[in-house]
Amino acid sequence: MSNNEIKSEIDDYEKWEKDKEYQKDSIVRFPLQAEFLWKSKWITSDKPGDSKNGAGSDAWERLRYPLWNASTTYREREKVRHNGKIWIAKWTIMGEEPKGSGGPGLPWDPIEE
Repeated sequence: MSNNEIKSEIDDYEKWEKDKEYQKDSIVRFPLQAEFLWKSKWITSDKPGDSKNGAGSDAWERLRYPLWNASTTYREREKVRHNGKIWIAKWTIMGEEPKGSGGPGLPWDPIEE
Protein backbone atom coordinates (compact mmCIF):
# COMPACT_ATOMS: atom_id res chain seq x y z
CA MET A 1 0.00 0.00 0.00
CA SER A 2 1.51 3.36 -0.97
CA ASN A 3 1.22 6.46 1.21
CA ASN A 4 -1.30 7.83 -1.33
CA GLU A 5 -3.60 4.89 -0.61
CA ILE A 6 -3.64 5.46 3.14
CA LYS A 7 -7.12 5.96 4.58
CA SER A 8 -8.05 9.45 5.71
CA GLU A 9 -9.52 8.88 9.17
CA ILE A 10 -7.55 7.66 12.19
CA ASP A 11 -10.48 5.57 13.46
CA ASP A 12 -10.34 3.48 10.28
CA TYR A 13 -7.17 1.86 11.64
CA GLU A 14 -6.97 -0.65 14.43
CA LYS A 15 -5.08 0.07 17.62
CA TRP A 16 -1.90 -1.92 18.10
CA GLU A 17 -2.45 -4.84 20.51
CA LYS A 18 0.17 -6.55 22.65
CA ASP A 19 0.85 -10.19 21.69
CA LYS A 20 -1.05 -9.95 18.40
CA GLU A 21 0.74 -11.01 15.23
CA TYR A 22 0.60 -8.52 12.34
CA GLN A 23 1.22 -9.43 8.72
CA LYS A 24 3.65 -7.56 6.48
CA ASP A 25 2.24 -4.16 5.40
CA SER A 26 -0.26 -4.00 8.29
CA ILE A 27 -1.04 -0.46 9.40
CA VAL A 28 -1.87 0.30 13.04
CA ARG A 29 -2.25 3.25 15.43
CA PHE A 30 0.45 3.54 18.10
CA PRO A 31 0.75 5.07 20.65
CA LEU A 32 -2.94 4.50 21.03
CA GLN A 33 -3.82 8.16 21.67
CA ALA A 34 -1.70 9.65 18.89
CA GLU A 35 -2.46 10.26 15.26
CA PHE A 36 0.62 8.51 13.93
CA LEU A 37 0.30 5.34 11.92
CA TRP A 38 2.87 2.56 11.70
CA LYS A 39 3.35 0.10 8.83
CA SER A 40 4.87 -3.33 9.46
CA LYS A 41 7.91 -4.28 7.37
CA TRP A 42 7.45 -8.01 8.00
CA ILE A 43 5.33 -10.38 10.12
CA THR A 44 5.72 -9.23 13.70
CA SER A 45 4.14 -9.07 17.15
CA ASP A 46 6.67 -6.46 18.36
CA LYS A 47 5.65 -3.02 19.58
CA PRO A 48 6.05 -0.21 16.99
CA GLY A 49 8.79 2.29 17.68
CA ASP A 50 12.50 2.89 17.46
CA SER A 51 14.46 -0.04 18.92
CA LYS A 52 17.54 2.17 19.35
CA ASN A 53 15.95 3.81 22.40
CA GLY A 54 14.39 0.60 23.69
CA ALA A 55 10.86 1.81 22.95
CA GLY A 56 9.93 -0.60 20.19
CA SER A 57 10.91 -2.61 17.16
CA ASP A 58 12.54 -1.91 13.81
CA ALA A 59 9.83 -4.14 12.31
CA TRP A 60 7.66 -1.02 11.99
CA GLU A 61 8.01 2.13 9.90
CA ARG A 62 6.29 5.29 11.12
CA LEU A 63 4.42 6.89 8.24
CA ARG A 64 5.74 10.36 7.54
CA TYR A 65 2.80 12.62 8.36
CA PRO A 66 0.13 12.28 11.04
CA LEU A 67 -3.50 12.07 10.07
CA TRP A 68 -5.49 15.27 10.49
CA ASN A 69 -7.41 15.40 13.77
CA ALA A 70 -10.05 18.04 14.52
CA SER A 71 -8.96 18.36 18.17
CA THR A 72 -5.26 18.95 17.42
CA THR A 73 -3.75 22.43 17.14
CA TYR A 74 -1.48 22.75 14.11
CA ARG A 75 1.16 25.45 13.76
CA GLU A 76 2.09 27.26 10.57
CA ARG A 77 3.95 24.95 8.12
CA GLU A 78 2.93 21.71 9.90
CA LYS A 79 1.91 18.93 7.51
CA VAL A 80 -0.87 16.36 7.82
CA ARG A 81 -2.43 13.60 5.75
CA HIS A 82 -6.16 13.85 5.03
CA ASN A 83 -8.40 12.32 2.34
CA GLY A 84 -5.43 10.89 0.46
CA LYS A 85 -3.52 14.19 0.24
CA ILE A 86 -0.73 15.91 2.15
CA TRP A 87 -1.68 19.37 3.45
CA ILE A 88 0.36 22.23 4.94
CA ALA A 89 -1.04 24.69 7.48
CA LYS A 90 -0.75 28.35 6.53
CA TRP A 91 -1.23 29.60 10.12
CA THR A 92 -1.98 28.18 13.58
CA ILE A 93 -5.37 26.46 13.44
CA MET A 94 -7.54 23.88 15.17
CA GLY A 95 -10.71 22.18 13.97
CA GLU A 96 -10.63 23.42 10.38
CA GLU A 97 -10.64 20.47 8.01
CA PRO A 98 -8.24 20.43 5.06
CA LYS A 99 -10.39 20.40 1.93
CA GLY A 100 -10.83 21.77 -1.55
CA SER A 101 -7.85 23.07 -3.46
CA GLY A 102 -6.53 25.56 -0.89
CA GLY A 103 -6.01 29.18 -1.84
CA PRO A 104 -6.33 32.65 -0.33
CA GLY A 105 -8.23 32.79 2.95
CA LEU A 106 -8.15 29.01 3.48
CA PRO A 107 -6.02 27.61 6.30
CA TRP A 108 -4.63 24.60 4.39
CA ASP A 109 -2.95 24.10 1.02
CA PRO A 110 -2.51 20.67 -0.58
CA ILE A 111 1.11 19.91 -1.48
CA GLU A 112 2.93 17.37 -3.62
CA GLU A 113 5.53 15.18 -1.92
